[in-house]
Amino acid sequence: MVVFDIPSDRVRRKAGEICKDYGLERIQWSAFEGPMTRNRREELWGRLLKLIEDAGDGGRLAMFPIGSREAEMAQRWSSGPTKRDDQGGGKGDDRAPSE
Repeated sequence: MVVFDIPSDRVRRKAGEICKDYGLERIQWSAFEGPMTRNRREELWGRLLKLIEDAGDGGRLAMFPIGSREAEMAQRWSSGPTKRDDQGGGKGDDRAPSE
């Protein structure tokens, strides 16, 4: 999971594009999730950090590696149209992870 708080709209948009380039899915405007290898994670961290530092406007960046065991236990819920809905999925998923 990658989250950032960047004051510059231009830099924030670019950070989002970079995350999507790495196959991550946007879960909020400045939050992304998806599977990554350790090497790709380190590469992404370097690109995002450079982008933010070079912009000179400050900001915050956090990356939270989540192992497969923890990912299996994750619970998610959404309401309204989502990317999954556009692909034929249902609205929201409030089931327990084991269902």
